[in-house]
Amino acid sequence: MAELTAMAGDDAAHTLAKLRAEIAQPMSSAAVTTFVADRQNHLELSRFYQDEARRVLADLRAAQLDELTEYCAALFDEQTVSGLQRVLRGYLDTLVKEHRGRYADLRDAVSDLYPTELPPRPPANLASAVRADADRALAERVREVEDRAGADAMARLIDLVVRTVRDRNWRGHLVDLDTLSTVCGYTVPANRFRAELTARAAERFSVLWRELVRDVIGYVHQVELGAESS
Repeated sequence: MAELTAMAGDDAAHTLAKLRAEIAQPMSSAAVTTFVADRQNHLELSRFYQDEARRVLADLRAAQLDELTEYCAALFDEQTVSGLQRVLRGYLDTLVKEHRGRYADLRDAVSDLYPTELPPRPPANLASAVRADADRALAERVREVEDRAGADAMARLIDLVVRTVRDRNWRGHLVDLDTLSTVCGYTVPANRFRAELTARAAERFSVLWRELVRDVIGYVHQVELGAESS
């Protein structure tokens, strides 16, 4: 037992002595040069991604904000009821296509927007029935709002909702753009960084627009009105 212990001790001492000798040896000049070059490349690449991200994000923010403002002005027709109706119909046509063969899910999606009177079973002409149901709900909402707050109250409500939802969703979109920039910085080669970030930002912008339309429609129909105004 003592002999085994002594052998183990000798092996450990030999290993430690060998490690100390290797550590004491200076790095070769080639190794030092390679290490410094690798660190320099890493720093330069990091600076490139940071600078390029700032440039790309500045361009994207300016272009997408202009596009969003133009979309809102054009599609909501200066916050008139007819503009909202046009947007609502277009959004519902998309929902009908996306929920083809899943009427219960479609009915649930519509009921999230406004009080629906769609029947429990699919009507013969589904798209027309959904549009007619939407027109009825919007007309009832217009009467409710204008009876309580005056003839131009619905236009004012649409204007308020559009501006509020646009600003809120835009702030969330800016956070998403920053996140996309970070992800691309870790996963995309430098020569494809701008193109990839621009493409992903465009995809996210289409989601932003769809969410904005959905939220405007829902809030216009569901927001609680304040006290009656003269």
